[in-house]
Amino acid sequence: MTTKVYGGATFVIDFTADVEITGTQVLSRRLIASASGDNTLITVVSGLFLKLYKAIISVASDVTGEVILKIGTTEVGSVRNPKAGSQYVLTSTFPDFDYGADGEDLIINLPVAIAVSINTSYEVV
Repeated sequence: MTTKVYGGATFVIDFTADVEITGTQVLSRRLIASASGDNTLITVVSGLFLKLYKAIISVASDVTGEVILKIGTTEVGSVRNPKAGSQYVLTSTFPDFDYGADGEDLIINLPVAIAVSINTSYEVV
C-alpha cells in the first residue's frame, strides 16, 4: 500500500490485487496440401464452428496463380504467385478471428498440384 499526495489531496494506492491471467486455448498445427483445386485442411462437423486466428503458408516451388484460403466458400486470405522459400501470411487476426458458419471447413485452393505447408492457429467450438 502506498500513499501519494497530489495537489494537496492524499491518495492511498493499493498495488496488491488478485490478478488472474486467462487466455484462449488454440490449436497450432502444421498442415500439408498438394492437390490442384480445393483441399480440405480441417473438417468441421455440423453444430460446430471454426475460429481461425492465423494461417501462414510456404510453397515447395514457385507457383503461377493464386493460392486462396477459405472457410467454407468465404475467402479469408490469398496470395498471387507465391515463391519457394518465402512465407506468406494469409490471415493473422489474433486475438480476433475469422469465424466460419455452422460446419464450414477450412479449405485451401491451389492453382496447380504442388506441396504447400500451412501453419495455422485455430479453434473448433
